[in-house]
This record gives sequence, C-alpha cells and structure tokens, in this order.
Amino acid sequence: MKNRIKSLEIIALVALIGFSFNSCGGGNSPVVNGSTDGVFTLTGIPAEFNDRYAVLTDWENVIWGFVSMTSQQALNLPRITNGRVEIPIWAINNGQPSRWFDNATLSIHFVISSVSVFDGSDENFVDDRIFYAVPFVNGGATRTWLEGQLVD
Repeated sequence: MKNRIKSLEIIALVALIGFSFNSCGGGNSPVVNGSTDGVFTLTGIPAEFNDRYAVLTDWENVIWGFVSMTSQQALNLPRITNGRVEIPIWAINNGQPSRWFDNATLSIHFVISSVSVFDGSDENFVDDRIFYAVPFVNGGATRTWLEGQLVD
C-alpha cells in the first residue's frame, strides 16, 4: 500500500505543479441538471467511511477526481455521505485541468482521506482501493464498493 500511496503522492505533486500554471474554476456540484456525465459514483461504501473524503486517479490517462482546487493549488475533495460519493472527473492537458467527458475503460485508484483537502501528503489516507477496467461513458461511471480491491 505504501508504494501505491507514494505513487499517488508523486502524481499529485506533478498535477499540482501543472495546475499552478492555470488555476481552475470554482467547485460546482458534481451532478449537473440530473446528468452524471463526467462523474464517478461509488455506492455501498461502509458506514465507517461516512463523513470522510475521496480522491481518485488513474495513471495511464492522467485523470483526477476532485471537486475544486484551492488558491494554494490543493484539491478540495467530495464528502462521502450515506455510503455514497460522487466525484467530478478532470483531465490534465498541457498542464491545464479541464472536465473530462470521454469514453474509455480505465483502472481507478480510489483513496479515502480523513481530511477534505488533499495537498499531496498521504498521512490522512484511511483506505486505498483499485477498481479495474471501469467503463466510462461521457466521462461518467458507477461502481459499488465490493467491486474494488484493497491495496496492501
């Protein structure tokens, strides 16, 4: 698990450096007009993780899941409530973040944090899972907790 988390830290720092060149806009609600395009939804999360926060990434396509970015270039994370979280998906192209609405099958690294802002440190991570071969349509996908595999 430490190796995966260290990889996530490195990816986060690269992304945060890229973001520093172009700050992204404010945090909109993940679901817009009833659409889940560009949103990863995870359901069935155990109650022990309610009121915690989530971030995700995949390494191949450099996509990220977060709500918005702070002025200090840290990521604001969505809150897990009632065993569910909806995470807006972003892509980093030429160092600039933009919402991601593509079709692709990706393996997702999903992390639960005890704090709402991710600044590149893994000290507040409380769970770490991989979801293999997740089909995204218009940037959106849904999975259940049991479909993920705990990272050791």
